Amino acid sequence: MARMYCVSLVTKDHVKEAYRLLNKSIIRVEEPDIDLEDAEQANISVEQDETNGVPSSEDTDKQTASDATSDSAVQKKKISITYESYKAISNLLIMYLRRQEALDETESSRKSALINWNLNEIADEIETEQELTERKLLVERVVSRLIYQDQVIIPLSRTGLAGKEEVTEDEDPLLVVHPNYVIQ
Repeated sequence: MARMYCVSLVTKDHVKEAYRLLNKSIIRVEEPDIDLEDAEQANISVEQDETNGVPSSEDTDKQTASDATSDSAVQKKKISITYESYKAISNLLIMYLRRQEALDETESSRKSALINWNLNEIADEIETEQELTERKLLVERVVSRLIYQDQVIIPLSRTGLAGKEEVTEDEDPLLVVHPNYVIQ
């Protein structure tokens, strides 16, 4: 500020003005809270995306039927967590999956095993059965978001050869971290 006024001596006023200007110019980036929607709702939106946004008549009938019965339930089940909590949970899950891939442990890379591992890790913090249920629901929704929205985790749910008719869908898919994902 002293240079701007062509003065060789820096005064208190110059320092205060410089501080005020710097404080105003610093941009603070805040991430909004993350709404974790029900996994069924995420699956419905993914199916609609796969059909180029035009759901078939069967999908529409299923969706309206499920919407009518679960609208109140979905509103009750909406969970919102801070971005920092989401990143902490997701980084923990991703590091675990990468460790299991490195050890070549396929059974512990299943979705249910991942959720159970996370619940065992935080077992000291959980005091009641209700907290356990809430935390399990939270981790399930974080995993669903990592799979369907962020596409950081790839679920391998089909087993068998593509040319054969014996391709089966797995209820508890094997989870693999996307090879291009870098933990931030």
